[in-house]
Amino acid sequence: MSGEPVLHLVSRIQNDFLEMSDLRVTLKEARQLWNMDKLTSEQILEALVACKFLSRTWDGAFIRDLEVADQQVEHAPSSETLDVSKRTKVCRRR
Repeated sequence: MSGEPVLHLVSRIQNDFLEMSDLRVTLKEARQLWNMDKLTSEQILEALVACKFLSRTWDGAFIRDLEVADQQVEHAPSSETLDVSKRTKVCRRR
C-alpha cells in the first residue's frame, strides 16, 4: 500500500475510535470493518498501540487508550511519520 491510502486509512481508523469511545475490535473484526488485508491491519493497529492511541486488552482486542486521550497528542500522521512497512510511529507529540 502506498503512503497516501495508508494515511487515509489510519485517519479513518482514528476517527472511528474517537467517534465511538467504546469501540472494541479484534484483529479479524478490524480487517473486516476497514477492509484491510491481514498484514496492513496488524501493522497499522500495532503502530497505533505503539504511539499510545490504542491499547490491547488481555484477550487481544484493540480499544482507545483513554489514559492518553486527555494528553495533548497529535494523532494526524504525515507521510513522513508513517511508513507502515517499517512500523514507524503514526503519532507525533506537539
